[in-house]
Amino acid sequence: RRPLDGTLPSMASTFVPTVIRREIDAQPSAARATCFDCPARTSDLCSHLPEETIADLFAAAGKIHLKRGEPLVLDGDAANSAYNVVDGTLMLTRHGPDGRRQVLAFLSRGHFIGLSSDDVYHFNAEALNDVTLCRFDRARLERLLREHPVMEKKLRHIAAKIIESALDLVFTLGRKDAVGRVSAFLVHLH
Repeated sequence: RRPLDGTLPSMASTFVPTVIRREIDAQPSAARATCFDCPARTSDLCSHLPEETIADLFAAAGKIHLKRGEPLVLDGDAANSAYNVVDGTLMLTRHGPDGRRQVLAFLSRGHFIGLSSDDVYHFNAEALNDVTLCRFDRARLERLLREHPVMEKKLRHIAAKIIESALDLVFTLGRKDAVGRVSAFLVHLH
């Protein structure tokens, strides 16, 4: 794990959890029915995709279940996978050089997480309750995006929404006092 400022390691780098992640390999016919009946089917990534694209996406997915408090990823972990939240809530955090944790976001059903501009994650993601996710191997997902331009377009749309939301939050927080910043953050969560 990399230090955040070159002097002190992040809290995440000193915490090495023992996590048991269970991937479920469903039979193709059961898997297909599961994908089309998925609670996250209306997410930005999956909604309005052609049946053939959904079938290919599901064939590339594995299910992961996390218990409350289990980490999905830690800052500095290799960014080998991307995830779509099926059920439950994840908390994204980052630790500062002084060891204090800052909450960045809460992600719930339908939120997509895990694509990175380089080969590592730059945040921690922890289950706030029992969480179910679809896991996509990064290399396989990138192949799917090349094969299915409609899916690549959806992913670009998700990235643009995230950037716009972050810019709106930075702008809003910059104009508020401490109480206003907390209020704006809580409104932003909804």
